[in-house]
Amino acid sequence: MKQNGISPEIYKAITSIVDERMELLAIGREEFNKLKAIVSEIAESQKKSEERLTRIEINLETLSERVAELTEAQKKSEERLTRLETSVAELTEAQKKSEQRVSELTEAQKKSEERLTRLETSVTELTEAQKKTEKELGALIISHKDLKKQVGGISHTIGFHLEDRAIKSLPSILKERYGIEIEVMDRRYISIDDKKREINIYGVGKKDGEAVYIFGESKTEPSRKEIKNFDKFIKRAEEKFGKIYPLFVYYTITEENKEFALKKDFLLIPSYILQL
Repeated sequence: MKQNGISPEIYKAITSIVDERMELLAIGREEFNKLKAIVSEIAESQKKSEERLTRIEINLETLSERVAELTEAQKKSEERLTRLETSVAELTEAQKKSEQRVSELTEAQKKSEERLTRLETSVTELTEAQKKTEKELGALIISHKDLKKQVGGISHTIGFHLEDRAIKSLPSILKERYGIEIEVMDRRYISIDDKKREINIYGVGKKDGEAVYIFGESKTEPSRKEIKNFDKFIKRAEEKFGKIYPLFVYYTITEENKEFALKKDFLLIPSYILQL
């Protein structure tokens, strides 16, 4: 246990030294008390020194902990700094690539605008060409209509001429070839199913004493479709008139269509046997 703030060993040593000196020197009580007071002051001073030393030790320990903390914080700061430097380097590289990409896009945009300009020019030229074409086409359509009208007129003229020759020549031809006595032959309109239709070659006569009709058309070259359509019309007309001989006067006809017409009981009269 400490005495007056000093360790027992030190206190004992001091007391022993004092006792010995008092004995040796025969120091008096007064001097002893003075010396004891001095020892007490030394002990008090030692106590204060130890307290300061304790505080110093505590401060040193705190300082050591603080240094450790600062060291750890510095380490973390360096790690963060390293990561930041890496990020900055990556951002710098990315920025370079972005600038390069922007440069490429700028160049591509420039080329696109050049292409767009050329395209606009081409569209303008095509528009002008289209207008010109439409104008020429309009004129061509008008010419075609005129030509069609002229051809139609010629066809009608040829058709009427062929019909006129047929109406004049058929009575004798039909009597000679088919035994049909013609009483009337001309052009006329008839009504079938409440619809009027012109019969280009219309004849009324007798065959073997039986009344018959001749319904004919003049064709440059009868087609299979024309033969079918006229055959359908004849079948409807027979319901009203009775026996009808369908007839085609023609300039030319294919063998296939000729056979087809004959199977439908058509009378076929080539133009070259008609009177001029």
